[in-house]
Amino acid sequence: MNLSYIAFVGPGELFFIDGIAKEITDVVIVVSLGFISVLGLITNIINMIVLLKPSYKDGMRIELFSLAITDFFVSILVFAFTVLYLASIFCVRSPVDLWALAYVPFVWAVNALYLISCWITAMISLERCFSVVFPFAVRQIFTARRSIILIVIIYAFHIALFLPAFIIDKMEWVPLDEDNIGNFSSLSESPKWIYTVVFSEAAVELDVVLDITAGLFLFIYLYMAAQKG
Repeated sequence: MNLSYIAFVGPGELFFIDGIAKEITDVVIVVSLGFISVLGLITNIINMIVLLKPSYKDGMRIELFSLAITDFFVSILVFAFTVLYLASIFCVRSPVDLWALAYVPFVWAVNALYLISCWITAMISLERCFSVVFPFAVRQIFTARRSIILIVIIYAFHIALFLPAFIIDKMEWVPLDEDNIGNFSSLSESPKWIYTVVFSEAAVELDVVLDITAGLFLFIYLYMAAQKG
């Protein structure tokens, strides 16, 4: 059985994807994420160039520029993730689990930047509401300095929130037993060691906590957006 994805899902447990599920996963990740990431890179570069014009000097310009650069970073990470996943398709016999290599540094960073993007969008929506309710005072309330301070706080909070994930999740050289070697590839030169991510119990618990936290933040964000609507 030829296989290009192996990852640890628990102590001593290996997870394999093969057949139709693997092909569907390949198409979704490579085509969808690849197209979206390239489109995001192009559009956000254009947005940043436009917002760097000196005619934009208020807090809204700062917020829109920070949103564009945040989404630009997300697009870079998603594109890198897609490239590594594509490499894992062609490098089936690689002793390095390229999927795990993409997961550890990129997925948590994408999640953090996604939430940062949501909160910056909430800031922009809040300022638009003040523009309607207090049209003559909005520029005194949302100054460029205050916008920068709020954006720095948002970034710092989410970096601190997701930093433990980068510390706990780690990649190691792990030996494969005879059964797993047979599943890895039918060729005799199959690696007996694989460099992959090792999920400890602490990592699983942290994953649950971060998922709940992210869900809570998104619920608050959606609630705020509904209230403004």
